[in-house]
Amino acid sequence: MPKKPRPEQGFVIVEMSWDELKAIVAAKSLRMQFVDDGLVYFIFALDSSILYRTELPSAGREPANADQVAKAKIAADRREFDQSFKAGSNQRISASAV
Repeated sequence: MPKKPRPEQGFVIVEMSWDELKAIVAAKSLRMQFVDDGLVYFIFALDSSILYRTELPSAGREPANADQVAKAKIAADRREFDQSFKAGSNQRISASAV
């Protein structure tokens, strides 16, 4: 379930899980964007002034308190992003789409 939205610099930021972000992107036909800082993928989609976002830590950077099941889910999510979404991400968002 998404966390409570918060306003920030003119945007409403909605933090959510990878599965929730994929569903929003598909339902609204949004363009997925990402930034990889070497530690975490910051994955997001912009819908007017609403920014939907999630984070997927790099391999070996999972939260210290994550159990094996959680670490396996994070690894599976990261693999799915790498294999099925990364190449199509970061396409230009046209002014008319915002």
